[in-house]
Amino acid sequence: MKEYKALIVEDEPKCSGLLALLINKYCPFVQVVAISEDLNNAVNCLNLHEPDIVFLDLHLNGDNGFSLFHKLSTEFHLKVIVTTAHQQHAIQALRLGVTDYLLKPVSPEELKAAVQKAVRQIEGSKALLSTSKQKKSLPKLILAHQNGYEIIAIKDIVYCQAHRNYTKIYLIGGQQILTTKTLAYYEKALSKHLFFRINRSEFINMLHVSKIDKGKHLGVTLTGNHFLAVSKGKKESFLNYFIQL
Repeated sequence: MKEYKALIVEDEPKCSGLLALLINKYCPFVQVVAISEDLNNAVNCLNLHEPDIVFLDLHLNGDNGFSLFHKLSTEFHLKVIVTTAHQQHAIQALRLGVTDYLLKPVSPEELKAAVQKAVRQIEGSKALLSTSKQKKSLPKLILAHQNGYEIIAIKDIVYCQAHRNYTKIYLIGGQQILTTKTLAYYEKALSKHLFFRINRSEFINMLHVSKIDKGKHLGVTLTGNHFLAVSKGKKESFLNYFIQL
């Protein structure tokens, strides 16, 4: 299992030592990288160790742990598990967005549940960030047409079809755009994106091939139920290209 780093912020050595032992025994995939007894040192530990989870006591030698929580949530984006002997702050802490609120003495079962919850939140945040980056990095193409320009995601192109010196672009969802560029232009621009010229007038996105008909004449069915013929001269090279995908 993937390992995670944890910081314990606790001013009572017995409590912090016991918590560290419990984490080591019941959550072996979590490594306690530091124990801090005050807020200033906790901030230094955060910058030095970059932990994933912080176990935070709310009463630290007169300091209020909530002030550190604000810094944790706004600057470090960590998962915070409160560990305290005082139940009266639970509602406030949960409203602020702590992952869990554990009362001392901390039980192994509650500890495991809280850590597993924190891990799920960490991995969920990473997945969302990854998806967001992928969406932002999707290759796009600028289509020039008679009324201006349109920017589309290359993955949304089903196929391109020559119309004399113009090209009609067929997109998922049924949209069609007649562009002012030739098919040869798009063949050059899209050939590295798994597109294939199946005949003199059509250039298809191989990712949208849903069916291949190897009857008397080779044909392909694309997303949107578009059926196109593959020319005899392209038959062999098309099949070889397809099986290598």
